[in-house]
Amino acid sequence: MNSRALSFQTRKAMQVHLGEQAGTELAELVNHLIVRIDELERSKVNVTRVVPEPEEPCIYNLSSFRRAA
Repeated sequence: MNSRALSFQTRKAMQVHLGEQAGTELAELVNHLIVRIDELERSKVNVTRVVPEPEEPCIYNLSSFRRAA
């Protein structure tokens, strides 16, 4: 496991103060979140915008798009 995992003392303290089942469940959830964050950090990609975003959305006046008869 990585260095950010919960220590034995932390798990035990949670089990003592929250109850064994709740402490274990919370510790497993925290460990799962740590693993997920590590995954996301490894797969993180910087996004470079090719076209700058407009400052204001474009709103078209539909009456200006008349069909030629």
